[in-house]
Amino acid sequence: MKKNLLILLCIIFPIASNAQDVFESPQQSDPSLRTYRNYVKPGVHPYLRTGVSCNDYTSVQIRGIKSVWGIMAEAGVDIFFTDTYVGFKPALRYITKGANVSWAQGDPANTKIYQQTLELPLDVTMNFRFGDDVIFQVGMGPYFAYGIGGTTYYDNRSYATFGGTGTMEIRKFDIGCGLVCSAVYRHFTATMGAEAGFVPVRGGYAGQDDRGKNVRWPCNRSFYLMLGYEF
Repeated sequence: MKKNLLILLCIIFPIASNAQDVFESPQQSDPSLRTYRNYVKPGVHPYLRTGVSCNDYTSVQIRGIKSVWGIMAEAGVDIFFTDTYVGFKPALRYITKGANVSWAQGDPANTKIYQQTLELPLDVTMNFRFGDDVIFQVGMGPYFAYGIGGTTYYDNRSYATFGGTGTMEIRKFDIGCGLVCSAVYRHFTATMGAEAGFVPVRGGYAGQDDRGKNVRWPCNRSFYLMLGYEF
């Protein structure tokens, strides 16, 4: 009798243990660890950033273009989707763009152009979580820009950057693509990025090359560093 009882206990105990694992482990496990171990917690997070920009014009045919420094500020929202690495980041950005260029063909870079610009970047982001406090983010997307003011300096004289006759006649509207990388520690962010415009800074042509072909005006380009706070 004792032998039969011992055999019965040996059969029942493993079954009971497996049943306990099946029915109790989901209750004991933390769903937040399972769901967000590598993902960023979903939601909408407003943020503010400010920093500096290094700007110039990009052109294969026009030489001698130098950079100018500017300031920038940005307000936007980080939108993290549920159970995914993907997010969306729309923002409103103020940035001072421009370049140090030649006043006339053959001159050195003796003219400083400053363009005060409002931008609307629309970035799609990939977000990677490292521990409980650190997020690394990579984003890319289009931006739409509009010039709201600016001054050009040449030979101790100043001219309006945007406008018609008597100004530098720089185009106000631009569209381009940007790339951004951010590190977020708790609520504090450090960001570096770059963007390049697709629209030439002026209409028409800048001149002709050695082969007699028309040379298009260059496009805007910016590199920037920002520090900020995410709510």
